[in-house]
Amino acid sequence: MRIAFLHPDLGLGGAERLVVDAAMALKMESHEVDMFTSHFEPGRAFEEATSGRYFDVVVYGDGLPRQLWGGFHIFFAMLRNAWLAVCVSLLHRPYDVIICDQVSISVLVLRLLSPSARVLFYCHFPDQLLSQRTSLLKSLYRLPFDIVEELTTLLADRIVVNSNFTAGVFAKTFRLACGSKPGVLYPCVRLDDTLEFSAPRAARPVVLSINRFERKKGLRLAIDAFASMRATAARASRAHDAVLVMAGGYDPRLSENIEHHRELWARCEELGLTPANADDGYVAHCKAEASRRAPRADVLFVRSFSDADKSAMLRDCSLVVYTPRGEHFGIVPLEAMAWYRPVLAIDDAGPRETVLHEATGFLEDGSADSFAARMSQVLNSPDAVERLGRAARERVSSTFTLGAMRRELGRLVVELKSAPPTRWLPSWLLWATLWGAFVLWARLASSS
Repeated sequence: MRIAFLHPDLGLGGAERLVVDAAMALKMESHEVDMFTSHFEPGRAFEEATSGRYFDVVVYGDGLPRQLWGGFHIFFAMLRNAWLAVCVSLLHRPYDVIICDQVSISVLVLRLLSPSARVLFYCHFPDQLLSQRTSLLKSLYRLPFDIVEELTTLLADRIVVNSNFTAGVFAKTFRLACGSKPGVLYPCVRLDDTLEFSAPRAARPVVLSINRFERKKGLRLAIDAFASMRATAARASRAHDAVLVMAGGYDPRLSENIEHHRELWARCEELGLTPANADDGYVAHCKAEASRRAPRADVLFVRSFSDADKSAMLRDCSLVVYTPRGEHFGIVPLEAMAWYRPVLAIDDAGPRETVLHEATGFLEDGSADSFAARMSQVLNSPDAVERLGRAARERVSSTFTLGAMRRELGRLVVELKSAPPTRWLPSWLLWATLWGAFVLWARLASSS
């Protein structure tokens, strides 16, 4: 079966990890898989996507703008995604199944230009809920895009989401779905069967945070909690000697990444913590610090990283802290648990489906004091790292493996190929919907 994936930006992140894993899972089922994206940098992507051994990555529309005058991001995201779908439809042999995610305008284009293909849309989270409505004008500007998102999402032959939490939000947000919930396809992690538990190897105890440098990820909580723990820890304790590693996706093209990194750096200095950047990577910085060629840091920023650095960070750490609120799923807790590492997360949304409180880690209220207490508890008790870590690995092995995704996604695409098209509307109505949304947006934009 010929299967295509359409993804906006194939970089480093939870959504990208899921897409790459899904492509790998279908490749294992002997399907022909191609990956299409609007932007791809081999130096800022997962190894499976860059190696060329599993699937080809084809880029269309990278020259199209992402924004205008610092705004209109959603309009250009839709434009780039629509153009990607046009290119896939017109420049390639027909596909049996096309899997899209994040931006749903591609579903409409595929309906019009690839009518024989079955379309599966993976909804990580309704985009309209991720946009801040800071004014009435912004709400009016977003209105047509929200309408287009709902209509085009529901045009897919099959819709799946990443968690039961997201399924509930989906049903409440998209009213035209009449309360029906989509299917759930959990993200996964690939387990190294040869990996056994080993105690953290770092010279100093490591608390690790992995997340993009975005304000919504709540990274400041990790710094505040770490500072609180250090302030109350006995000078001779392991907690007092610890280092906080802040690792995550960092794109120098995105102003928020740059600004938030500066904000976090300033917060460290404000709290009396010494920050440093691992510009040459985590492993290289650790070697430099050990040989005293680099200053000893309290907080180490690792802005984007290789797979080798990621493995080293997970191997070295005693605890992984996960700070976003309202996170619809979150792949980082699974990756940590696969490495036998406990997870500390906010008791909210997606992590409730992955982290078992006081069994594989901790779910807390999100205050700096509660996080600080759990950090200190784990760092000062190496036995806790092993006890919680072994339970965490068992939890991942039972539910969140690539094998589980392979079986479920393989079943979905086979069913999808044999089923008649669903949620189909006449072509004239699809074109009218697209044109009407564009006209409405143009009028609102001109009136502003």
